[in-house]
Amino acid sequence: MPIIALITDFGEKDWFSGEMKGVINGISPEATVIDITHRIAPGDIRSACFTLLACYRSFPPGTIFCSVVDPGVGSPRKAIAASNDRFCFVGPDNGVLSWALSKEKIKEVTLITNSTCYRQPVSPTFQGRDIFAPVSAHLARGLPLNKLGPSFTDFIKIPFPDSTYVNGDITGEIIYIDSFGNLITSIENEKITPEHHNSSMKILRTDAKIPFGRYYQEYKPGCKLFYTGSAGFVEIAVNGGKASEVLKVTPGDRVQITAPDPI
Repeated sequence: MPIIALITDFGEKDWFSGEMKGVINGISPEATVIDITHRIAPGDIRSACFTLLACYRSFPPGTIFCSVVDPGVGSPRKAIAASNDRFCFVGPDNGVLSWALSKEKIKEVTLITNSTCYRQPVSPTFQGRDIFAPVSAHLARGLPLNKLGPSFTDFIKIPFPDSTYVNGDITGEIIYIDSFGNLITSIENEKITPEHHNSSMKILRTDAKIPFGRYYQEYKPGCKLFYTGSAGFVEIAVNGGKASEVLKVTPGDRVQITAPDPI
């Protein structure tokens, strides 16, 4: 049974995500539709990028990811679909798929131009319903990717803010804030060595220093810590609080983990 996994900024108040699922069900009733989230901040392409990157590997092979955070809807921006040996990715060509695609060996990327796969008439303001949902449903029914349109290589790529490692010091940036107020950085977990467990993290804009921890309650309520997070990246939290509010930082702020001086 195929899976279509949705990421949008449509929220929960209105009918938009539900109508997308209705369109999918009408074309591919055998598909299972999973809501990854519909609570991306409106137009926040980078948060949608990270959300897809953080979770897509946990899905079974054959999953189709439909990510619609599309502030350019109705403009001449393109629509694309991509695939590798395990997954398909569908969305606007605004970089929303790019962080996941950068981690995969992509076999094929196509422009979505085959209007027979669209819901008609196509609204200039709701192409999640009229283009991306039906295209995802047709892929779930077995439509080959190359039937959607011509091959395309010049899709928009948002560079991932890679971390740097110099003499044991690791520098990165905050790339996402989750609903608990935890700060997810661009520093991959595997860059943390046992020596870093005795070091501190600095938020460079504020000079706040934060110790390493393994889990939240290793420290007293209200205390800050950095740790290796479940999404594969180093995170910052406050036990019982919201690090985003306590530290007053935002995505893009730079952080640095400094290796301890040798004894």
